[in-house]
Amino acid sequence: MTGVGASGVPKRRKRAPAQPAAYQPHECAILSIDPGEVSGWALLVTGLVCASGTAAGSTERASAIARAVNKAHFWSRPLVVVAETWPRRMRGGVPTGALSAWSLWRESLAESGIPKRRVVRVHVGRWSAAILGGAALTTEQRRARSIARARHETARESIDHDEAAAICIGIYASRSPEVAKVLPKRRSA
Repeated sequence: MTGVGASGVPKRRKRAPAQPAAYQPHECAILSIDPGEVSGWALLVTGLVCASGTAAGSTERASAIARAVNKAHFWSRPLVVVAETWPRRMRGGVPTGALSAWSLWRESLAESGIPKRRVVRVHVGRWSAAILGGAALTTEQRRARSIARARHETARESIDHDEAAAICIGIYASRSPEVAKVLPKRRSA
């Protein structure tokens, strides 16, 4: 709300028009994270899944981050971290495990020297609508569709739902306007 109109009715703020997704994947490495008690993570370079897994402890988080930093350095690409965020008013509230897990990821990212400006949060409804089709999916539908999409992208049969969500977040991020905003601008010749 931005104020009260002449009639005493609150004015609503107009939303900015949504930016279209990029046609080509961004030239960067993306570490996508689905925070939770067991967090899923995926590493994509220029839109292709290079690695993925789950992390339940600090060693696994540090290993995933180090792998992403090394891969970005090897391919001479900037690294962008993209993590899922949740609605403020979620049925049953935001899972406390997810909130505490994200704070642990933030600490690990800071320790690794990844700048805050290269960390992007993407709303669960935004990436799932774009990648899985349908904005109003139940948790069970989102899990089933994300597992199917991750199996298709990786050609692996055994994928956990946390890992699958991270892969789908990365697929969305590889062409998203949110990532385009934080990438360094190309130098003109």
